[in-house]
Amino acid sequence: MFVLTIDRRASRRDGSALEISALRDEVQRALPRPVLGWDVSAGDELQALYDDAAAVLSALLHLADPARWHVGLGIGPVDLPLGDSVRESTGPAFVAARDAVTRAKDHGAPVVRGNEWAERAGTVLDLVCAVRARRTDAGARAAALADDGQTQQQMADSLGIAQSSVSRRLAAALWHEEHTVRETLVALLDLADQGRDA
Repeated sequence: MFVLTIDRRASRRDGSALEISALRDEVQRALPRPVLGWDVSAGDELQALYDDAAAVLSALLHLADPARWHVGLGIGPVDLPLGDSVRESTGPAFVAARDAVTRAKDHGAPVVRGNEWAERAGTVLDLVCAVRARRTDAGARAAALADDGQTQQQMADSLGIAQSSVSRRLAAALWHEEHTVRETLVALLDLADQGRDA
């Protein structure tokens, strides 16, 4: 299983920040549906439980992009039966997520913890996050539209540019390369979830 724990960055310094319950509702609407929904786990932390590698990766990358959150992903077993919420659930994946979000505060990017496959997934995730962080605003907008499944013509219309310019923006943003690597990352996350030795 996959436990995603996020901690709001600079929450003590940002007096204008939304209340954590409003942030929870915002995250719940924006991200793939987890097995156990987003809930406050401690202070300014939110946590959710996923059982699908592609869904948790999509959620993780969405949360990592705005740099509003420290993001930690713990992979491993959870104690059964599950509680009614993440606050009522426990297990090694939850412990790994706690360690991951703590390390993310020093790392500056999402951190993955669990078995050896989880560590390997974390290394590939570092690369994906570095590519995304180095995109220009124009490249990031084009990549976000492509992630949403828009055609290049729809993207051109949305961005007010020629279709050939969309191709150049996606190429400069390394969007195609990122998606190839993301497939590998999902496979590594699945291996980590299965608990196999590397």
